[in-house]
Amino acid sequence: MKLLATFFIFMIVLQSSASNPTGPHYIGFFASAMNGVGRGDYIREVKPYSNYVYVRDLTPELIVAKVRKAKALGMQSMIAVQNVFFPWRSSKLSPTWQSDFQTLQKALQNDGDAILGFYLYDEPYWTNQQSGWVSVPNETLYKSLEFSAVELKKAYPTKFVAMTFAHPEMKAGLMIPKSVDWLGFNCYAAYGSVCSDQRVSDLFRFLLQNKSASQKLILTIDAYWNAPPTADIQSKILTRLELWKKLINSAPGQVAALMPFLYQTHTPENLYGAESFPQVQAWLLKYAQEIIK
Repeated sequence: MKLLATFFIFMIVLQSSASNPTGPHYIGFFASAMNGVGRGDYIREVKPYSNYVYVRDLTPELIVAKVRKAKALGMQSMIAVQNVFFPWRSSKLSPTWQSDFQTLQKALQNDGDAILGFYLYDEPYWTNQQSGWVSVPNETLYKSLEFSAVELKKAYPTKFVAMTFAHPEMKAGLMIPKSVDWLGFNCYAAYGSVCSDQRVSDLFRFLLQNKSASQKLILTIDAYWNAPPTADIQSKILTRLELWKKLINSAPGQVAALMPFLYQTHTPENLYGAESFPQVQAWLLKYAQEIIK
């Protein structure tokens, strides 16, 4: 009987993999459980679309609470750790990174199965050049990113380390940390002609050509606009989503995960997420069902 049960479990897993054999295998909205964006917790709302959530908060205890909430709903967590390894608005490796990381590890010690991975840094070389940012030479930042990724892999060897680049930094000479597992780039239709369909297609190919063979992509596909919703805006987002799907299908086995930007609407920053666009929600729900089943 045990052998028969094992066989049926194997067949279920096999059928699930066969429905989407080349990926992506994970989908979860950026900032779905991130403090400072909306009310900071949309875990229940994104459940129909997601098998993981993006978690960030002010203390390890608050992070763990969100991780466990997601786990109870059948989702894993991608935990943002930029502020563990780097101070806020700074590209310098934090002098307290080791103790801060140990504190986070201790808080998560009973929740390893609920962790999908860690989001290391958002748009590193672009932010490094911004006014008011504590900057370092890009070569120094690269070494710090690689160091941080290695430390994460030492502590959590089976978990993924992810990061995304801003579209202006996606050019020849981009220094990609080799120990980061999943790479992406941020270039949305809401940005206008600078992120045209052709530009996004070119950036997609650029990342495929410049990553290592073992690295995969995590794509921040469109789910927002930077102005109040209209029928025309919603149509533009849907058109871009179809492009993303076409690009994904053109590179079988290369896209590991999707991280749609954004679910919630956060008007102080003119962020109108998928919750403001019913047809975008429906498109993402259908695609998520293909990925998760």
